[in-house]
Amino acid sequence: MKNIFTFPNILTFCRILFTPIFIFLFLLGGQYLLWSIIVFTLAAISDFCDGYFARYLKIKSKFGSFFDPLADKILIISTFFTFYFVGIIHLWVILIIVFRDLVVTFLRLYLVKREKPLQTSYLAKSKTVIQFIAIYICFIFLILNFYFDFKHLKVYLDYFMYFVALVTLWSGIDYLVKNKKAIKCLF
Repeated sequence: MKNIFTFPNILTFCRILFTPIFIFLFLLGGQYLLWSIIVFTLAAISDFCDGYFARYLKIKSKFGSFFDPLADKILIISTFFTFYFVGIIHLWVILIIVFRDLVVTFLRLYLVKREKPLQTSYLAKSKTVIQFIAIYICFIFLILNFYFDFKHLKVYLDYFMYFVALVTLWSGIDYLVKNKKAIKCLF
């Protein structure tokens, strides 16, 4: 239990707690859009900080290794669903992200039970960064569209989201290929 309440894990908890606050402020719309972006940014910063402090303080735990990527998934997927709800991204893109994350999360759970923790690959970290960039591009689109009529630029947002879906799918395949020995034990 002592391993759970470390500073990096508290930052991970904060990221999870910021998610519904972000959604609430975002859906209020108008002047609350900026506040929702600030809350999201604090959550995104906590993602960088929890990993940094875990390495700097040499604090590693099974709990943190599992919940850090899970907190990312909760924040990112919730944000993308919120964007879908307001009509700026397609549902199929989110479904690819959700499917990939479910497969990787179940693989991670299985390997943790076998005491072979799944290491986050460089490609998976890049995927997360690209998803965060996509979210900020959506924010910029929303802000520009709020003050000006930039609906004609949505096609470029769509193209970037196709790229995000492709990278997400690729990183999921990469996990499966790199862990094929462990997956064979499932069957």
